[in-house]
Amino acid sequence: MTMISSLATILLACPMCTSGASETTVLAANTAILLMLGVLAMMLGSFIAFMVYLARRGRRFAESDGTSES
Repeated sequence: MTMISSLATILLACPMCTSGASETTVLAANTAILLMLGVLAMMLGSFIAFMVYLARRGRRFAESDGTSES
């Protein structure tokens, strides 16, 4: 039972926490994570903005055509 619990803690532990990494390594890892989250947020924001643009453009086209669907 003890062996299983110690194996579980090893498998679930973060490599940065178990290795005793220096402060600069931890700072670099955290900065990289924040950068990746920022890129993800920008990509999702761009996608949403494009969908809003297409919806407005479609609505404008439908109004000028005289066949409003809403």
